[in-house]
Amino acid sequence: MEKIITQLVTKLGNVNRIRKEEQENQRSKYERFNEFEQFTLKTQKEHLKSNSQLNDFIWDLVKFISLAKNQWLQKDFIEVSTNNNAINNNNNKSPTEQRLSQQQQHQLQLDHLFNSTHSWLSSKRNLFIIHQQLARSELTTDQSIKEIQKITQFEISNTDHPFIINLKKHFNAELSSFSNLLSSQHYIVNLQMKDAIVFLFKSKYILADWKTMIQQDQISANQKIPVRFSFNWLSSFYSAISSKFSFYFMRSLNMKDEECGGDPRQFLSSQSKSEPNFYSLIEIFVSRTDALSLSIIADSNKLPFHFESTSYKCYPPDYNYEDEKLSGIRSWPAIFNYPKEVPPQEHWPNIINIIFENQSSLKDPFQFFDRKVQCTYLVCQIEANLYLVSIYNKKKDQESISKDFASLCNAFKLVKLWEQIKT
Repeated sequence: MEKIITQLVTKLGNVNRIRKEEQENQRSKYERFNEFEQFTLKTQKEHLKSNSQLNDFIWDLVKFISLAKNQWLQKDFIEVSTNNNAINNNNNKSPTEQRLSQQQQHQLQLDHLFNSTHSWLSSKRNLFIIHQQLARSELTTDQSIKEIQKITQFEISNTDHPFIINLKKHFNAELSSFSNLLSSQHYIVNLQMKDAIVFLFKSKYILADWKTMIQQDQISANQKIPVRFSFNWLSSFYSAISSKFSFYFMRSLNMKDEECGGDPRQFLSSQSKSEPNFYSLIEIFVSRTDALSLSIIADSNKLPFHFESTSYKCYPPDYNYEDEKLSGIRSWPAIFNYPKEVPPQEHWPNIINIIFENQSSLKDPFQFFDRKVQCTYLVCQIEANLYLVSIYNKKKDQESISKDFASLCNAFKLVKLWEQIKT
């Protein structure tokens, strides 16, 4: 898919380049445009039934092609700009001069249409590449945020054409919502609740506005418009990040509910509406594998701020907290434990030792049996600073539990969601 999108960018770029060369005749220019059109339509036909990011590209490019053909080929094509100042200044010119002046304005607007569409296509391709690199784990969340910041909002030439304005609105909504969701995820895995929820709410309102834009497009169009894959995927991504936020900060949210006179059970009830429902997945896993305990453990030494395990309080870097700073075993707090709220601390030295000695192997589930205490440990790094740990008070056959544990780890890593955009 990445190859196809790059070809689209290149072919439209070739059309732009040859259109600017005065020595090229009109027939040669249109042949190059026709080559781009045929490739786009062929791609549309081949991927008509697929539900992918490519469809978003093709749908907008087909509209661009139809629009460009109407303006390029018709002798008396419609004025694009609603700015009539230039036309009004032609009142004192001869009919021939007025016609030439108007043709120049039309040509300029056509140039703006081609340039702006190519700029949009290039920027959207760059965003697509970031999606792919994240899906293949070639970029971390922090790296992807920096890469997104490099994607400047594609430049709009001096035109008020509704097609270009619409392209910009949809692209900006996609770019902004994705950036805010990644920022929220960054703060979630660093257990910074306040910053995480700020970016989560920003993305929520951006997606709501984007949905309104899509509905308006549906109303104004004379034909059925397919729902944008990017909107659907980002809506699912928002749901997943929201579910992570609620789950990782469950203790703090429950404490706040109790302070306000609420019932913590209502929070668990609301979790059932989130996707994925991490609490339910853990309940099923512990029941199915007969686990003694399942914990999510934070390496507080790697967190950018001071961390207090009971309340998730984070202080600024200049805060003097040396006397209160977590150390030793306490620097590896469990932010979640099931079935009991209090984790089995007697296993913590073993768990920490497993993590230290097998750091490079923990991207995937790692199983270890301690003969001395006759316990089996399953460990996996599910976030940059968080580890999923399942404990069994007997030796467990690897095949009997490894598949279920891997499935649970993949749920936290949002593997199924990223698979939807991986090519």
